[in-house]
Amino acid sequence: MSIRSILVHLANDEEYMTRLRVAYNLACRHNALLSVVFITNPMRTYAGTEGRTVSVGFTSEVEDITAEKSKTVENEFQQWCKLHDVRYEWTMVEGEHIKVLAQLSHYHDLAIVSQSDPQNLEEMLFAELPDQLAAVGSCPVIVLPHGQRRMVLGRRILVAWKETVECSRAVRAAIPFLQQAEAVTLVSREGGREAARSLEKIANTLRLHDIEPAVRAPQHGARAAEGRVLEYARESRADMIVMGGSGNSRLRELVLGGGTRRLLTNANIPIFMSH
Repeated sequence: MSIRSILVHLANDEEYMTRLRVAYNLACRHNALLSVVFITNPMRTYAGTEGRTVSVGFTSEVEDITAEKSKTVENEFQQWCKLHDVRYEWTMVEGEHIKVLAQLSHYHDLAIVSQSDPQNLEEMLFAELPDQLAAVGSCPVIVLPHGQRRMVLGRRILVAWKETVECSRAVRAAIPFLQQAEAVTLVSREGGREAARSLEKIANTLRLHDIEPAVRAPQHGARAAEGRVLEYARESRADMIVMGGSGNSRLRELVLGGGTRRLLTNANIPIFMSH
């Protein structure tokens, strides 16, 4: 699979420039179209406000501020792309972030979003968590860690393998990154002899694509193996983790759980995911 179209989530948040820089660098590396969607929140009615009318003046002021912010970001974005001859398209949409991104993901090879801000109560209350796109989107997703303004990804990659459809899809989708990486390390999210055999099988598959991974033997127990993924990433000096989401159908209703959620929440490096 080649990367020819990259969807970038932009909004009025502190992380948008980080997403834009990462997506821009990836577009240059893969000669891809950069498709940016700036999503604005619709006016909401909060508990206790039923029956009250939001003034037209207030609504208009909010819309003007949002439009001005979008225009500022769009101008910065266009200057970058024109300076470096990057193909791009820009769209501004009002709606729920997850629904908009999930719909647009049908038409792209990769999406770039950020970890949810654990301090942002509004995100938690309204479940507008862009990293949930990994559970409901159609294309692979790179989730960038919150609070890190500059990062390089894809030089040293850790593949957190598990013999599932979701992980297999993630690894295949990540092959363009794995082929360009300086180092690839394979670890298992499961334990035991079967996990070791499965790990060697996926290593052989990668070798067919001219990727020579370093294989780390799995832990004895599945829980220990799952919990050590981030530790393995630190030990191998990885700058990106490739993994699959859970196969649990409930995840497609915006809820990632178990080990997948813990990894997404605690990771301080980008995670490349598919489901």
